[in-house]
Amino acid sequence: MGKCIICQKEIFKKSHIRPVSVYDKRSYDLIKCENCKTLFTYPVPSQDEIDQIYKEQYFYGAHKITVGEKRYRAKKMASYVSRFSSIKTALDVGSMYGFLIDELNRRNIRCAGIDIDPEAVAYCKKNNIPVESISLEGYLEKPGGSHDLIILSHVLEHLFDPKEKLIAIREKLNDGGKLLIAVPNIEAWTRKIFGNYWGYWDVPIHLTHFNKSTLRNLLESSGFEIVDVRTVGGSSLLFFSTLAKMLRKSGGSFEITHAKKWLIGSISSILKYWYNLGDDEILVVAKIKSKK
Repeated sequence: MGKCIICQKEIFKKSHIRPVSVYDKRSYDLIKCENCKTLFTYPVPSQDEIDQIYKEQYFYGAHKITVGEKRYRAKKMASYVSRFSSIKTALDVGSMYGFLIDELNRRNIRCAGIDIDPEAVAYCKKNNIPVESISLEGYLEKPGGSHDLIILSHVLEHLFDPKEKLIAIREKLNDGGKLLIAVPNIEAWTRKIFGNYWGYWDVPIHLTHFNKSTLRNLLESSGFEIVDVRTVGGSSLLFFSTLAKMLRKSGGSFEITHAKKWLIGSISSILKYWYNLGDDEILVVAKIKSKK
């Protein structure tokens, strides 16, 4: 694998966990950096392989089927953000259908978003939600842009070079600006129950896997210091993905009938309250320490 993308050491050990993928038949391992203890998906997929999964297999529409739950979680997140009185402007990276943007704007936090899914961006434009069709990499290359808060909710685990991106993100924050990160928590008790089938492994599109300690190490080595850290329950998609892995181990697309959509939506309306009970996701607020 070469050097660890977090700490630049070359000491890896294979984990006993072999996550099941819903995207293909290939077997994946998790390898651990013996220095910083971060877990990585192995073999590392190519960008072309990732792009193909997003284009042909990743089901963006699930976020629309569970819209009630998504809005509920967005309200919870916005309420959390509004506790930090210094935050007046925000950028939501990977904003999907803009539910969090809506909630933050209702709380007088001027928020915009970026996303790469054409359908999600079109939905936002139709509903006057300020979302730009651009990748995180493209946005970071653009001049200008300065925010009190940048939100990376279920983004960091998808990045090939999370440390490099975090360092670049610092330049898009105001002095004293903050970063809100949400990632799957590999120490969640659901992970311990479901093991290789745990929905949030989501290999190979999840490239890096965190617990509180490794996420803290990454942030601190990237020029941030932790302001607050907590855990919340995962979305219903965690459980649907887990079930899909347990029922079928090979790749392929899923046929979502109207009956299945109704069933998913109904279950989601109940499981949304898991947000208040579980520990499947880590939420971290970090503030910028200094600019180079």
